[in-house]
Amino acid sequence: MSYRADGYIPPATGANKDGYDTILAGQYATGLNGHGGKLILRGGVGSADGYDGYVYIETGTRIIMVFDGYNVGFFPTGITGSFDAAKGVIFIASATTTPTTNPTGGGLLYSQNGDGYWLTPNGLVQSLSSTRISRAFPSDANYTAVQADYQAKIMEFTGSIGATRDVVVPLTSGYQWTVFNGTTGGQSIQFIGTTGTGITVANGKRAIIYADGTNIVRVTPDT
Repeated sequence: MSYRADGYIPPATGANKDGYDTILAGQYATGLNGHGGKLILRGGVGSADGYDGYVYIETGTRIIMVFDGYNVGFFPTGITGSFDAAKGVIFIASATTTPTTNPTGGGLLYSQNGDGYWLTPNGLVQSLSSTRISRAFPSDANYTAVQADYQAKIMEFTGSIGATRDVVVPLTSGYQWTVFNGTTGGQSIQFIGTTGTGITVANGKRAIIYADGTNIVRVTPDT
């Protein structure tokens, strides 16, 4: 048996009034082996191509989620998401504000400039794809990497340095980078944490390195 709800609940009025709660629920079961009823939100009139409708979840005037019959979009800027001709995909719009603190009890998945990132409770935030950043030393001195640097999988450094300089990176266990010393002046770069030992990469060379929680260690020799 199906039921249809067309009722309208007017908004609460007055100072400091919260809106009324509205609950749409599938029938719950009281038997030990029973299953609750389905809650179905359906757009369109059939299952054939061309007859699918859209289903939106909104708060205020913002679209939080949209279903187009084949795909799911989160936080789309347009009413249909950005699916192109794809079917069976999930779209996540780039975050308007990225997280600045670590989550608890789980992780945060978000998009930034189209790249996907996962932030863990221990502060490990790194691209899910092979994101690459090129950073010039701002001065002939040691440089402390910022999140925009170390969340990329590939870090390239340019600029002019007159002696071996440090690039200070997080020691959070699990970070791994491909690094490139593209500076001028013929000097090496040492990738190191705020404590522990680091790895020196010669001028014009690349290497794969990672943080083990205590030190920055080498995966490959300079190449």
